[in-house]
Amino acid sequence: MQLDQVDKNVIDVPGLMAHIDSDLAVLKELVEIFDSYYPDQIGQLEQAIQSGDHSEVREIAHQFKGAISNFYGSYAVTIAKEIESAGREARIDDAKEHFPKLESEVNRLVDNLKKLAEQA
Repeated sequence: MQLDQVDKNVIDVPGLMAHIDSDLAVLKELVEIFDSYYPDQIGQLEQAIQSGDHSEVREIAHQFKGAISNFYGSYAVTIAKEIESAGREARIDDAKEHFPKLESEVNRLVDNLKKLAEQA
């Protein structure tokens, strides 16, 4: 398996491979599913942040954190946790500050997941 194109700072590849029993066909399917809905979820999170709805920010960030944790993208998960915490504590300015980092990191995660899944 060629993993040289996958940024190991974005994905914990050994953890992910253990999680999916090294079944790249399963990974490919999961990535396709995630890729089809994560832009909407990111958009909903951004809208909740912009509207100042801290409970919605917490809820969406929590759900999103769970989804991305399945792909072992630890930095993206950390940022989602920060946004979730900001929502829980009604710190919308903090959520606004972290959102661009989350969006960027999730895009990096998806790009790397696609590279990995292409090897199926």
